[in-house]
Amino acid sequence: MRKLLLFSVLSLGICVAASAQVTVGNVVNTVSKATGNKVSVSGLLTQLAGGIASGSYTSQWAAAKSSWTNSANKVTTAAGAAQLLGQLAGYVKPTAFNSNWASLKTNWASGLKTVNTMQQVGTSIKTLVGSMNNNAFTSSFLSNKNNYLSALSLLK
Repeated sequence: MRKLLLFSVLSLGICVAASAQVTVGNVVNTVSKATGNKVSVSGLLTQLAGGIASGSYTSQWAAAKSSWTNSANKVTTAAGAAQLLGQLAGYVKPTAFNSNWASLKTNWASGLKTVNTMQQVGTSIKTLVGSMNNNAFTSSFLSNKNNYLSALSLLK
């Protein structure tokens, strides 16, 4: 009887863990790969771009999206990632940002020019995400936002 009970508890735990992975989507894939592999800055950039609600972008984003995404999928350097992050922020409408962004924007953009580590890229992404209003994101991104921010800390 004890073996049956132990088996049932373990089976339930496995089902719950599998369910949790399904509900958090791509961010879990990124985080789980970090246990033995590097977290992909390209994946994190494209997840962010996809997580920003379409209404939060300027009209110029439609023409630039394909090229930006292609570049983001290929980026391997911190400087390149920082440049793409700056471009992405430029396509976001000013109304998508909270009131703190006005005081951070200039220094944040200047800081992107001197980024030389992936950790700095992660910090820059966190600042950008933290400066945006929640309604600037898709509901899917918002539900996984904490996991996304955790994955940023794994950038090396």
